[in-house]
Amino acid sequence: MSPSNRAFVQLALLGLLCRHALASGKTSMKTREVVVAPNGEILFERAGMVRRGLLETIHDEQSLIGVAKQAKRLGLHVAAITRAERCLQLTTPSLNISYPDDAETHFEEINKVLTTLANGSKPHCYANYCGPWIENYFIEHARSLWSREQKNLQVNARLSNVFGPYIPLLFPFVDNQVGHWKTYLKLDAVLKGLLRSDVAYVAVSQSDRGLSDLKELTKMPNLLVLSAGGYGHIPVPLLKQEEAIATTKPMKERSLFGSFLGTLSAGHDPSGLRTRLQSLLSDKNNEHHDMFAGRAPDWKEKMGDSRVSFAPRGYGRTAFHLAEIVQMGLVPVHVYSTIPWVPYADLYKKSRFHGQW
Repeated sequence: MSPSNRAFVQLALLGLLCRHALASGKTSMKTREVVVAPNGEILFERAGMVRRGLLETIHDEQSLIGVAKQAKRLGLHVAAITRAERCLQLTTPSLNISYPDDAETHFEEINKVLTTLANGSKPHCYANYCGPWIENYFIEHARSLWSREQKNLQVNARLSNVFGPYIPLLFPFVDNQVGHWKTYLKLDAVLKGLLRSDVAYVAVSQSDRGLSDLKELTKMPNLLVLSAGGYGHIPVPLLKQEEAIATTKPMKERSLFGSFLGTLSAGHDPSGLRTRLQSLLSDKNNEHHDMFAGRAPDWKEKMGDSRVSFAPRGYGRTAFHLAEIVQMGLVPVHVYSTIPWVPYADLYKKSRFHGQW
């Protein structure tokens, strides 16, 4: 994966772990004691330095003290513990989580089992691209960060320094879903016996069905799913290979007002949305608003000659085409049928270019 694509993925994976899930505003200062400010701001010691974060309101003083002690012992952001819980409570209000004392051992136990189960599976091939996919990159990047933490701090290495309040599940779900179906289905029984009900976990899923085939896993309200395919908690980019910036004309000189360059086959359009979009674009054709929808050998040139590029959902709630449009430096229009599934959704709202048909 190219450096720019890596940066795109890294921002998506590490910057979208639920906007309330990771604490912000870190600073460092010397201290010897846990200090709780009147406004709920808490400072605590860790290896001679402290991290600083704003604690969500806790009315029970004993609970506050308990959380502070746990944070000090585990080297965690206090706000990270409470915010991760609040994040997951958006779907399960009664959920309570805590960070395990044996986080590193627990992670290694899970990772060992998942690595054995994956058994060296290779990235699958799709649409003339054979990886790495976003799941593969997440696994590689996460292992690299944890390895660096262990090398630098040795026995003092803490998983929370890398993943905050979450325990990551590093498994190439879609590679096994495509090429090793029986192995994939074994995950349910394996993880059911390993995962705990009061620990926050995080996984990255690319599949256009998410993790829905793993019935037991999807019942776990304490698993945060970063989904590229459209089913999970947090949208991340659905990527293939990198696309270069498109060769374009000035906006007013482009011959097409809008275009959709992609397949219209039923297998990629179970909801019929793409077919309806094609019909709509055809109806809009006139001398001022020429449109195009379908496949074309010069698809990149047509996109570069369009003022906007439509990206209708496919089998899942999004499509590779959305990321292609962004990478090419063009103006994307995400077309959806149930809910929009786009990373950095706030940017779409800020652009003031969104609406409903």
